[in-house]
Amino acid sequence: MSARDTASVADVAYDPTTRRVHWLTVILALATIMLAWGIVGSPRHSDARDWLIMLHGSCGIVILALMLFWAGWRFKHRPPPLRPVLTAIEVALARAIQIAIFLLFVTMPISGYVSLAAAGQSVSFFGLVTIPRLLPASGRLSQIAIALHLCGEFLIYGVVALHISAAVLHGFGGSPQPERRFGDRQLTQQRFQARPQRVKIKHVRGGIGALLSGQIRRAPIRGLLLLGQIDAQKLLA
Repeated sequence: MSARDTASVADVAYDPTTRRVHWLTVILALATIMLAWGIVGSPRHSDARDWLIMLHGSCGIVILALMLFWAGWRFKHRPPPLRPVLTAIEVALARAIQIAIFLLFVTMPISGYVSLAAAGQSVSFFGLVTIPRLLPASGRLSQIAIALHLCGEFLIYGVVALHISAAVLHGFGGSPQPERRFGDRQLTQQRFQARPQRVKIKHVRGGIGALLSGQIRRAPIRGLLLLGQIDAQKLLA
């Protein structure tokens, strides 16, 4: 693989740290959503419900920490450019969706914490550390935070659905770009290498065809002389 192709791969893919943060956030977000559904289906004032709330909030705290880390990392590491096939509207929508996901993933843990702290409940991080209450008890504030938390849940569903739809559309919908920005870089390199391999096979197949044709139509010795007419540079390219 040439240095030019290696540079092309690096220019169109996110760095490994960003990719790991992305997929870890995806896993935690899915776990948080499933825990939220479990909370809705569990009986009130039960140990199972309290346990699910603790896990749900703990995952949210980790997501908040990942978002803050990602923001600092993004500030120092410039992301790859968007695909040139995107229109101006698509670029604007991509930026807006990315900002919306970031803001929602930051505000959701905060609103969840406020809803519990304002209700006078302690917030435990995986049962290991108790996060102190930084707010006075306020039933009204707790209800507002719960309402914002529920609205944010459905906003996340919509925004993430748009994000996945765009990724599927441009990643598997016949885009001329050969890579996925969050995909495997090794697979991208293999795709870059596939094109010259096909060219080599084409030239070799043509040279062998010319040699066989000479063997059939001419004398064997004269047919072998056709080897001199095969472009060696193409065979070795």
